[in-house]
Amino acid sequence: QNFFSQTQQPSSFCYIFNPFTTKTYINMKSAMSLVALLAMYEICAAESGKATMYGGNINGNACGMDGTADPFGNWAYVAIGSNNFDSGYGCGKCYQVKCTGAYGTNVDCSCDTSKSITIQALDQCPECDDSHFDFNTDVMVYFTGSSSMAGTCGIIAIEYEQVDCDISGNFRVVNKGGTSRWWYGMHLNDVAGDGGVSAVNLFKNGDKVGYCNKGQGPSFWICTASSGTFPDAPLDIQIIGYSGESVTASGCITSYEGGAEMRCNTNLGGASTSDSTSDTKTTTTTTTTSSGSSGSTASGKIQIKQNSDVSVWWYAIEFPNGDN
Repeated sequence: QNFFSQTQQPSSFCYIFNPFTTKTYINMKSAMSLVALLAMYEICAAESGKATMYGGNINGNACGMDGTADPFGNWAYVAIGSNNFDSGYGCGKCYQVKCTGAYGTNVDCSCDTSKSITIQALDQCPECDDSHFDFNTDVMVYFTGSSSMAGTCGIIAIEYEQVDCDISGNFRVVNKGGTSRWWYGMHLNDVAGDGGVSAVNLFKNGDKVGYCNKGQGPSFWICTASSGTFPDAPLDIQIIGYSGESVTASGCITSYEGGAEMRCNTNLGGASTSDSTSDTKTTTTTTTTSSGSSGSTASGKIQIKQNSDVSVWWYAIEFPNGDN
């Protein structure tokens, strides 16, 4: 009974036993093991809902994405609504779903309840609430076994949970058509981690020069320059995921030309691989050093090369010009 201390009354059993809820505190002196706690979380993680299907929209989807990331093969995707879609900020999120049977009293509907699949959010379903998913038809067929049975079912009962996207490689920036230094918009593709992006910032030589949001619609990121116009490329781009994790891709934006596609040098969730154009970030730092007991000083610049795989838990640099 002393294992949890709550700041407010929990709304459900699963809330009580969710160790990742910010309002839950753990007393490790309790006899209950953390392993048992995590097992309970796994049981509680999935939520119940329903799924319908639609004809898909791989090229004209509301998210403005040029298809799914590679693991989803341009077929394992879904349209979402309400808070899940979140005015387009939910684009790219991934969900693990499984069919639990016919929805309602449709006795002629059957699905394979042993199957589960991870799908990517690519489109908007305006009429869907958070527990209603509108599958691309191929996903419904995956569960029902045939297009005929998919039609017979029309709607199925599901369990679902948001999961990390199993995406390798680095994220891409694709410039929106008609963009320039004076009006810049972009699409983000192949974002790993949880797939969703909550904020984007742009930097030049370490200084923030602008930010991007979904202020002009869910299908692209519109960027606002701090000084009214963006400086010459290249720019660094920082993306911040829904979980708060962020990465900064050095020199990724190399062009403002409409339609230009740029593969960055990192990704959320530690998914960065060698397909980047650069895997290091070089920073020039001004420093002042003491010279002997006379108290005289010498100032200058040193170069620090930072590996892109560093984090707050593991950090490494080198001095490429022998400035150490």
